[in-house]
Amino acid sequence: HGITESGRSWEPVTERLAGQFQVVVPDLRGHGQSAAVAPYDLATMAGDLAAVITECGLTDVRLVGHSLGGAVVSALAGVMGVHSVINVDQSLRLDEFQAGLQAAAPMLRDENTFGAVISALFDDMAGTALDPAERARIESHRIPTQSVVLGVWHDVIESSPDDLKALVEATASAVTAPYLSLFGIDPGDDYADWFTGLVPSAT
Repeated sequence: HGITESGRSWEPVTERLAGQFQVVVPDLRGHGQSAAVAPYDLATMAGDLAAVITECGLTDVRLVGHSLGGAVVSALAGVMGVHSVINVDQSLRLDEFQAGLQAAAPMLRDENTFGAVISALFDDMAGTALDPAERARIESHRIPTQSVVLGVWHDVIESSPDDLKALVEATASAVTAPYLSLFGIDPGDDYADWFTGLVPSAT
């Protein structure tokens, strides 16, 4: 699931899959019913997900993640053998996102402006393709906790562009499982070539 959301975001999908597959829909730390315990970086969240997979005794795992969840499953697939990965709406080329987030960082850190800024960011990222009723359902489950959001985005806000690029490239290039990247908003004409250069198994 995406940042500030929970596993409930996937309910229309998991209802369709549950008849054929064992479906596990965790809440990432600091989200939904999971405890808000720092840190919130990708490596830690991927480690949490690996622990869930191990605890549940799962094999032949198909990872599916949206937005933040897409980054988390990508990080996990780089360090754990999985059947496949589906990343929905999470571009791993973070340069434009980083520039916008760094500009907004002072307002995100201010408790008086955090709510308005995070709402504006979600509006900008949402696009127009999602059915309004479905968007309202997802938004009704959002819990925008300032400390969690800032923790999740810490590396994006605080890293230099070169350091962030190196982190992304190291994470992505470790993935060897079949990888499907899906977008509701076009990530750019050259994204596919850039990404398959890092992850040859990607479509």
